[in-house]
Amino acid sequence: MVSISRKTELIQWLKQLDLLQAEQLQPLAGDVGLRKYYRFRSFERSLLAVVADPEQEKNEQFLYIARAYAQAGILVPQVEAVDLDQGFFGLRDFGSDLLAQ
Repeated sequence: MVSISRKTELIQWLKQLDLLQAEQLQPLAGDVGLRKYYRFRSFERSLLAVVADPEQEKNEQFLYIARAYAQAGILVPQVEAVDLDQGFFGLRDFGSDLLAQ
């Protein structure tokens, strides 16, 4: 579970980037890892905010793989913003439809 202070820091970061107008982060369930995902709307777009503790997650590798997949033409969420020191990401959201179960 993400602590209240980490969520508050995430909200402040998103507001500084002018991505978040209201504090309406919807938690997403189902991730088996330590990353925590939140969905929010920004200027008529659906985005994901991600909290990934830099001491526990391999965030640089995550970014490397995401960029490599995108360059290879594989559809992956576009990285809109990142703060590796805090372990925060802003990603484009594909929506809530499941591709497989």
